[in-house]
Amino acid sequence: MFGTGEPIKSRNQPSQISVYAHLTTHAFYSQKQADREEPVRQHLKNVYACLTMSTIAASVGAYVHVFTQLLSAGFLTVIGSMGLLVALMATPDNGKNRKLRLGYLLGFAFFTGIGMGPLLEMVIQVDPSIIVTALIGTVVIFVSFTLSSLMAERGRWLYLGGTLMSLLSALLVLSLANLFIGSYLIFQVSP
Repeated sequence: MFGTGEPIKSRNQPSQISVYAHLTTHAFYSQKQADREEPVRQHLKNVYACLTMSTIAASVGAYVHVFTQLLSAGFLTVIGSMGLLVALMATPDNGKNRKLRLGYLLGFAFFTGIGMGPLLEMVIQVDPSIIVTALIGTVVIFVSFTLSSLMAERGRWLYLGGTLMSLLSALLVLSLANLFIGSYLIFQVSP
């Protein structure tokens, strides 16, 4: 040790047993990750396909309300959308009825799009470019999060949602406070 002239042995060097345990643990986890990768990708593909089809069905419903006289938003479309939503929730997924459940989902999205028709008419009266801007912004954000979830390592963006929701909540509180206070500083902080 000290003063004897012997070299100091490093205590940070791993032993043969710990190196072997680390390699087998790493191999186990990397194999499990590889096994899970394909089912996760398939599930994400199915989710995004359903979301895309639902968005298209809602767009067709909004188009039907705004540009044709076939159907218009009203009490019957609300009853239709709620009925299809209840039917979707009440039908269990047993693998044999996926097309039926998909039909319920697309019908619900279609009637919801028809229900959005009056709101879209009001937006068109104000400024029609708002619809295009909202559509492009939604697509960009959706594609960004999709690519992030498919390309990033597992769990890398896990805490981003909490941070973003905290900031969004703070902006909401500042906006509501500014309604009563009327501060120019708060107006500059919140969008």
